[in-house]
Amino acid sequence: MSATQNSQPHTLHIDLTPSWGQWGNVYRHFAEAGQREALRELHPDFAKAMAMASAYAAISSTLTAEQREIAARVHRTEMARAGITTPRPQPKPTSVTDCADEATPTPGM
Repeated sequence: MSATQNSQPHTLHIDLTPSWGQWGNVYRHFAEAGQREALRELHPDFAKAMAMASAYAAISSTLTAEQREIAARVHRTEMARAGITTPRPQPKPTSVTDCADEATPTPGM
């Protein structure tokens, strides 16, 4: 190696930052354990998560179908990381005949 070459060692960066779903698990565990001081310290992160949920709700109706699918996929993944599984939403009926079963009264009701 010549004196003009860079002799910096190669470094490896590993990101151990939890996802928001994983972070939710940490927050929940602190809450369940009664760790009030930890919850106070995490309040800014909790507020950020709730603010982002509100921001998403404000723009969700303006998203394209592709963007809504991406958001739904991320939502399902993060909910699963938090230990909550949500079934994939079923399409809404698009015609009156699709709604026929929903409009039929249940016997005995």
